[in-house]
Amino acid sequence: MQKQKIIYYGMVSFLAALSVFLYSRVLDLERQNAELHRQIEDLKKPMLHVINFVWLDNPYGGDYRMIVANGTIFNSGTFRAHMVDLKITVYDRQGNKLGEELFLVKDDLQGKSYAYFSDLHVVYRISEYGFAHRVEAEPYYSGYTEW
Repeated sequence: MQKQKIIYYGMVSFLAALSVFLYSRVLDLERQNAELHRQIEDLKKPMLHVINFVWLDNPYGGDYRMIVANGTIFNSGTFRAHMVDLKITVYDRQGNKLGEELFLVKDDLQGKSYAYFSDLHVVYRISEYGFAHRVEAEPYYSGYTEW
């Protein structure tokens, strides 16, 4: 009888420990699953990339010059981006900001699609370090929808 009690309590203890382990494992898997779903949703959101960006520096008059920019914005997400803007910033060789403009490129940009832009002008004043040395283009959007 004593041996049966020991076996019984041993089995109950083992099953209780196994239940606690499996319950904690289920909670961990549910947390991982929720994280994966969040990552999937993040990947579906619009992700805008500027590609084939080219710019030319042209005379404008006096101490001023004008950048003319062309390129493409690609939405690598699957959701549609609303109010797609492009900020173009001009810098001299010392990294000083010479000029900046924000342009509306497209009202809506579907997922996995492109928006082309051309002849975007940024007028800037020549600095003591010279003309434009670097021009950056940064895309933005104001919202998104699944369709």
